[in-house]
Amino acid sequence: MTTFHINSVKDINTSLLQSIKRMFQGQSMTIKIEVNQENMPDFKLSLEQKQILDSQKDLPLSDYQDGNDMVKELKSNYGIPN
Repeated sequence: MTTFHINSVKDINTSLLQSIKRMFQGQSMTIKIEVNQENMPDFKLSLEQKQILDSQKDLPLSDYQDGNDMVKELKSNYGIPN
């Protein structure tokens, strides 16, 4: 297995992609992306987003679909492999 450690998206350039293509020409490969959460900026909700969430807090959970189930259904509906 070959691992590439890239510190920034800015480091991904045409030269790097061409090198990877040459190294693995004709081979099947999987690209796994891991994000270092420590370097991610904190996400802040806007006032409008907070109001939308607050307006939904008393709605029954039975009216909603589990997120994982929804993704499975979308993949199935649109022929997206798992």
